[in-house]
Amino acid sequence: MNVLAAGPWSAYSRDALAKAGAARISLGSALARVTHRAIHDAATEMFENGDFSGLGNALPGADVDKMMD
Repeated sequence: MNVLAAGPWSAYSRDALAKAGAARISLGSALARVTHRAIHDAATEMFENGDFSGLGNALPGADVDKMMD
């Protein structure tokens, strides 16, 4: 069984899905949509409230570089 880890299915862990019979867990556009939410929320705070504190949650460039290796 293939499961799309999105919507209500995102509430379940990998182990729980495997125990339910999932042989494959697909992400679809879920990671991109999480990124879009982060951009939206940070931009809303910056443009509506002048609050740049959300930018403090950024992943360090060195960590991004490691992922690209």
